[in-house]
Amino acid sequence: MQNSPWKQIFFGNAPPLFLVEVIFRAVVMYAALLLTLRLLGKRMNGQLSVTELAVMISLGAIVSVPMELPKQGLLPGLFLLFLILLFQRTLGYLSFRSRRVGRVVYGKVSTLVEAGVLQRPAMERDGITKDQLFAHLRYHRISQLGELDRVYLEANGMFSVFRSSVPRPGLSTLPEKDDADIAAQEHKKGMLVCCFCGTPMKERPTGMGECPNCRRSEWTQAIGD
Repeated sequence: MQNSPWKQIFFGNAPPLFLVEVIFRAVVMYAALLLTLRLLGKRMNGQLSVTELAVMISLGAIVSVPMELPKQGLLPGLFLLFLILLFQRTLGYLSFRSRRVGRVVYGKVSTLVEAGVLQRPAMERDGITKDQLFAHLRYHRISQLGELDRVYLEANGMFSVFRSSVPRPGLSTLPEKDDADIAAQEHKKGMLVCCFCGTPMKERPTGMGECPNCRRSEWTQAIGD
C-alpha cells in the first residue's frame, strides 16, 4: 500500500516517531548553541565583524543538520561547535597579542571625513558611496559637512561621527533632488565647495578651476554661517 501524499508531505521518508527524536535533537543542539554563543563572548551580541558573521553562518549550518536528518548523529555537530569555539577564541587571542593579526582578521578603521572634507580614496576602497554616507549623517542631524571634524568607518562596519567644535562652511548633505530645502539653507557668501569632496574655497571672479583635493571642477555654494 502506497503512502498517503499527506504523510509524505508532513513526515517525508522518516517514521512519525522521528518527530519525538527531532524535539530531543533540537533541545540538545539549541542548548549547545546557546552555550557556544555565551563562551564566544559579548561581541557576538553586538555589531558583527566579517569573521564573526562567518562564524554565525557556520553555526546555523552546523546545528540544522543534526536536528533534521535522522541519519546524522549529534556528536559530529557538537564536535563542530567545539571547533568553531576553539577557532574563534584562538583568533581573538592572537588578535589581542598582535595588532597586525587583528587588522588582518577584523580589518582597520577608515577615515571617511576629515575636517569637513570627504576622503574619497578611503570611501572608494571601502565601497562607501556619498549617498550612503550622507544618509547616515542626516540620521545624526548633520545638514552640511562643515559641522564635522571626523567620521570613521569602524572595523565592524559602524560609523563614528565626531562634530567640530567650530563649524565651518561645507557641502550640504541634503538629497540633491530637494532643491527647495537646499535653497532654504543658509549659504556662505563668497564661499564655494567642491560637489565631489566638499573642499571649501573662496569664490574667484575668474573661475574656480580644479579642486586642489580631488581635481574635479564642479562647485556649488557653501552652506554655513
